[in-house]
Amino acid sequence: MNINEIKQIYLPDFLARHYAITFKKSGQTFVAISPFSDEKNPSFCVREVNGCWLFKDFSSGRGGSIIDFVSHMEGLPSISDTINHIKHLVGDIDLSRPKNAQKQVDDKSYDIHLLYSYFRKNPSGQAAQYVLNRGISPAIVENLVATGDLLYNYYRGQAYCCFAVRDAGMRLKAIESHQIDGSRKFTLGVKHIYTIDWERLQNAERIFITEGIIDYLSVKTIEGESWVGLALMGNQPIFDPGLLSHCPVIVSALDDDPGGQRAFKSIQSLYPEKRFVHYDLCGRNDPNEFLRACIQLQAQAPF
Repeated sequence: MNINEIKQIYLPDFLARHYAITFKKSGQTFVAISPFSDEKNPSFCVREVNGCWLFKDFSSGRGGSIIDFVSHMEGLPSISDTINHIKHLVGDIDLSRPKNAQKQVDDKSYDIHLLYSYFRKNPSGQAAQYVLNRGISPAIVENLVATGDLLYNYYRGQAYCCFAVRDAGMRLKAIESHQIDGSRKFTLGVKHIYTIDWERLQNAERIFITEGIIDYLSVKTIEGESWVGLALMGNQPIFDPGLLSHCPVIVSALDDDPGGQRAFKSIQSLYPEKRFVHYDLCGRNDPNEFLRACIQLQAQAPF
């Protein structure tokens, strides 16, 4: 996939999948609330121009192609880093122009429940080993396998560890796929927060927040099952603010990079009255990196 092909990715669907942006169509333009500001009236516009998809955000003045959008949102330092990140996001999913563009935005062209049933039939051993290799505790991995939330898929010569993402009613919302022998990740379904703590979220006095599932499971491994939290599935607060309205303390275990810093500011602006605590990563970039560093130190200990 070269730069021109990347710029031809059907941007409304890409942004809906990976940044939880909801569009309405106005003529040939797709319109949404700005992801860059706290506006109430839609001023974020996306449309196709000469075969390439472009965006213009009138609230902030930003505009450009998918590369410009992802570079800004993720805080990536170069075009090559941005292109690689986009490739990891799209995976093997065809995000070129769908036959019915508006229908593709409103209704995905695949059935995640059928995919889940198919993945569920596969042995989960490789997926479990992938998560164990990331340092996640065996007890957590065993529970994920037992509940059917950790799945395995083999697609186009690549093996994937898949996580079932559910809402508070335990309804399947998405399947998050992580390439086992690589860094590719993509989401099938509607982007939604991930947690296995739904029953405890409403009564928790302290809730931690991470960007990804592996980071969420890493904090659970380090701190124990008593810690209650959720993963944003990115660096945007895509949840209903009422979800954390009762909780007095929010622990930020977001990545220590520009994307994580923006996410922290966004969440902090939602709850100005709450106490925010930064999870100490001891100089590491994210919770999983910190977890693996801890495991390495334990292995080197003389006792």
